[in-house]
Amino acid sequence: WADLKRRLGPYRRCFAYTHHMMPNDPLVILHVGLVDNISNSIQTILNRVKSVSDVTEEILHEDPSLINSTIFYSISSTQPGLRGIELGNALIKRCVLQLQAEHPELKKFSSLSPIPDFRKWLMEELHSSSTSIISSEIRSWFRSLFSTSTWHLDETVLDEIRPILMRLCAYYLTQVKHSKTGYARDPVANFHLRNGAVVWRLNWLADRSERGWKQSLSMMVNYRYYSFDRIDRNSIDYIDKQKIQIDEQVSKLL
Repeated sequence: WADLKRRLGPYRRCFAYTHHMMPNDPLVILHVGLVDNISNSIQTILNRVKSVSDVTEEILHEDPSLINSTIFYSISSTQPGLRGIELGNALIKRCVLQLQAEHPELKKFSSLSPIPDFRKWLMEELHSSSTSIISSEIRSWFRSLFSTSTWHLDETVLDEIRPILMRLCAYYLTQVKHSKTGYARDPVANFHLRNGAVVWRLNWLADRSERGWKQSLSMMVNYRYYSFDRIDRNSIDYIDKQKIQIDEQVSKLL
């Protein structure tokens, strides 16, 4: 209940698609945060306002000077049978139009997304005898490091490992694809790329929760949405040609 109130409080929006045959069962749900810049940490979104019950009437009023970006931080489909139907794309566009009508000052639209399979892929590479992506020295170091349960609590180790993991994660998101389809292996990346987004920025220590470490070694990624024309072009290029649009911030990591 507390989490629900945080998701529906000030500087928050929740959008959903429903069908008249299932009015109480949304098909797609999109949670949005209104922020002053594109977020690089999930905690900055969750801490923006604690909950509706904790704030005064003054804080409940949204200050337009604190809003210039929209962050899509959670999107989920509740109906597996509708997989492949681009409801998420349509919902994001409707969300953008409604928010721009409500807040004309909004200029930036982006996700802050998990990278659910990065650590799994990395472990596969570390135990592969044929990988050329990771040197033998780094592979040995990582194997030893990840065999402990407290390595991520050492700030010195985190500083040393950051550039290596950021490079590998950028490679994973932009170069690792399904052998049959040619689409991105990462399911969240595939979703946003199909919708026409750009792989815009990789964020270190963006989710330091237990789940964040298990999935992606704390990293999250921003998928940026630009004009509708550009979104449509990007979507067609990805679906037809498996072409992934990458911002310079990410390409510099490769």
